[in-house]
Amino acid sequence: MSEEPLPNTTYVLYGNDDYLMGKFLDQLRQRIGQSDVLDANTTLLDGTDVTPLQIREISSTVPFLADYRLVIVQGLIQKFEAMSGTQRRTRRSRKQEKDVEEWDNISDIVKEKPASTLLVFLDGALRSTNQLLRQLKPIAETRQFRTPVGEELRNWIRQTVSNQGATIVPAGVNKLAQAIGGNLRTLNNEISKLVLYVGDGIIDEKAVMSLVANTRNETIFQSVDAVLAGEPGRAIQLINGLRDSGESTGSIFRMLARQLRLILVCQELLAKRVAAPKIQERLGLAGDFAVRKVLEQAKDHGPEKVS
Repeated sequence: MSEEPLPNTTYVLYGNDDYLMGKFLDQLRQRIGQSDVLDANTTLLDGTDVTPLQIREISSTVPFLADYRLVIVQGLIQKFEAMSGTQRRTRRSRKQEKDVEEWDNISDIVKEKPASTLLVFLDGALRSTNQLLRQLKPIAETRQFRTPVGEELRNWIRQTVSNQGATIVPAGVNKLAQAIGGNLRTLNNEISKLVLYVGDGIIDEKAVMSLVANTRNETIFQSVDAVLAGEPGRAIQLINGLRDSGESTGSIFRMLARQLRLILVCQELLAKRVAAPKIQERLGLAGDFAVRKVLEQAKDHGPEKVS
């Protein structure tokens, strides 16, 4: 997964794992050079309304103070998913037939563009019967990025830990895989935290359980803050992150409800001027971090906002 890209100039990158796809795209960007010339030599095209002529013209542009320019066409091949398969062919509309004909010359565009243009077709999951994908495969380097599962995921965790100069025991690998699942972006972030956490030590199950639990709690705190601040968009984004990490919807709502209840109880105790040690005892929280967060939220959000 970490291998260097081949010296090619046309790529089809697709699949369900944006993290792996993004890492490969970063490798292509490195071929252009420093950030001061990267932006000037990068063009992102919306595949839902781009035309073959636009791709041809932009791909023909000479790089500016660099060896390469990068042209990314996002979502074009996905348009052809509804037209894939022999059974669907008989049900195509005239517009769909016209769309297919319009892109019959895609191979000419790829072959005629200068070698200084890195042309990338970027898409999500695609079927092997996708007509445009089949046209591009013989003339482009095609890579499918699928989220690893099972032993492949555990191997990814081991390799990522090793790349960061640390060691992890099998029980730690299993606990990470169970707690976070196949969200590689979150996994990579948690591994970086674990490497800092253990220092010269070894990442074991206890370290994973401690750090991942704190990360989950912090996300719950942030979600509650967003709800109470009237920011539903941010709250939904945070909650979706928890779901991606393996938490069930029921579990998330139970954690949110518990945190809101703790805030209400804490506000009542603060109004009665109960001392902090007694508040911790009444809330039934053992960790200082959790107590501090509840106190902060109780003070930041008045009773009128919680209700």
